[in-house]
Amino acid sequence: MHANYSNDQALNSTSRFMVGLACGTVIGAAVGVLLATKSGAELRGQIADSAKRFGRRMNETYSSVNDAVASAVNTGQEAARTARDKFTSARSSFATADEGRMSDMDRHDV
Repeated sequence: MHANYSNDQALNSTSRFMVGLACGTVIGAAVGVLLATKSGAELRGQIADSAKRFGRRMNETYSSVNDAVASAVNTGQEAARTARDKFTSARSSFATADEGRMSDMDRHDV
């Protein structure tokens, strides 16, 4: 019996909070509309202008990031080409040196 009373009390407290929250939201929205200094058309225009400015800034940011990524990719590709060329050169040098040692060994075997 005590558990039921506790659950009912908690439910009652929660429901009172939800009703208070809903009432506060409605009253806040009504006060906001009544105290607004701009008409609906002006407010919609301001929101549209803000959205356009935001879109332009996002486009500029996208372009900047796109340029930076393209530059980084080009730098990486160039570094890979340079590394590959150096590796190929070093491999050729070692192969030439190895062939020279092999021919020296052939001469000593004779």
